[in-house]
Amino acid sequence: LCTQRIAPVAFVEKRYTMQLLRHNLAYETVGYYQSTNFWIGPDYQSLIHLGAKYSPCMRKDSMYYKKIREDIEIEDASGCCIRQDLNACWQSAKQDCTSNFAKFQEGKVCGLA
Repeated sequence: LCTQRIAPVAFVEKRYTMQLLRHNLAYETVGYYQSTNFWIGPDYQSLIHLGAKYSPCMRKDSMYYKKIREDIEIEDASGCCIRQDLNACWQSAKQDCTSNFAKFQEGKVCGLA
């Protein structure tokens, strides 16, 4: 337990943001909210990693499984958009691979030979 991260001490959620370089070379600001712990202890990710019970993992949620099925359908219809000028690729739908410098390969997973 001593080697795990300590959650921020407060009574509210703390927001973290950072810049992320996207496949089209544009920066996007992304962020997340870190749950705080007013008892001065590990964050919830560390507790789960150590084997603590997490209620959403203990029951079947129909909406959760519906969203997983939708994501699988979208992923199955995707392919690899290969950018020829920078030797880069990303997984996308055919209509999202619109660059003049990119070629779409249907049914291919990017990064796999």
